[in-house]
Amino acid sequence: MEKIKTFGRQEVNFLSEEMLKELKPLMKKYGLTIRAKGGSFDTSFYDVKFHIEAPKAASQKAKSEFKSYADMYGIKAPFGFSYESGSHTFKVDGLQHNKPKNRISLKRNDGKLFQCSVEDINRSWKVHCYSSTNEDCHSRDIHTSGIQTI
Repeated sequence: MEKIKTFGRQEVNFLSEEMLKELKPLMKKYGLTIRAKGGSFDTSFYDVKFHIEAPKAASQKAKSEFKSYADMYGIKAPFGFSYESGSHTFKVDGLQHNKPKNRISLKRNDGKLFQCSVEDINRSWKVHCYSSTNEDCHSRDIHTSGIQTI
């Protein structure tokens, strides 16, 4: 691409990709992750937003928050619970307090993020407990009678 004289959607998208490509090795050096978080532009400027995260600290915070709110929201599955659906594995990754219908945050094995309802994750947890002898299932007071595996 030649020199940029004005900003349009194409130039903004190109610059975001270029900046991420250059910043990712630097963030990796310090054990951080980075992703684009939008921004705003006009023909003469582009305000860039990036989300930089310390994964270990973020994971610990999400785990602690999940444990604190699990009973209040009626969540039976533990933080980090994973299950398979189709050819993908989904892992419970946190909570979305501002989404009452789809409150559970999931991370798919390819890194893509999803949300699901408390009822959906509890249903997957019950099926998991019904089909295994996992100690954690029994410590969480799960009643699996009448559940059929698919």
